[in-house]
Amino acid sequence: MKKTKERLLAYAAGIIDGEGSISLKHQSPRPANRSINESWVSKLTVKMNDLEALNLLSSLFGGNIKMVHDKTKIEKGLFPGYSWDLTSKKATKALKKILPFLRIKKEQAEIVLRYQSRIDHAKHGQKLSDHEIEIRQKIANRLKFLHHKNDLIQP
Repeated sequence: MKKTKERLLAYAAGIIDGEGSISLKHQSPRPANRSINESWVSKLTVKMNDLEALNLLSSLFGGNIKMVHDKTKIEKGLFPGYSWDLTSKKATKALKKILPFLRIKKEQAEIVLRYQSRIDHAKHGQKLSDHEIEIRQKIANRLKFLHHKNDLIQP
């Protein structure tokens, strides 16, 4: 049983390495939501045409699957397209499980996990220091750099 679960996690990591995106989505403070701090939300996304693969990710980690209506993909015959995503703690929980199996996006996953650990150790509702905001911004910038670096490598 343990080997089967391990194989599924390795397969999921392969899907995410090849088709996934690991990111931190920026959110400005919003008084309407009573948020006082600038923040970034962990996000794990996979977009692809294979609904079966996304159903596997959803069964392993939860999350949402939706149909993507991208006109340029429809014109190229790549429709239907689907998107699966996880955010916040669900995303980091999934990343912890697949981290040993990731290769291409391992550093990105480690960055998001490091960011989440800063959130987990912060006092909820307390105003962040300028220094803490600067550290979090640097973490987000490193992740953004890796995304752009990978974009340059892709054909």
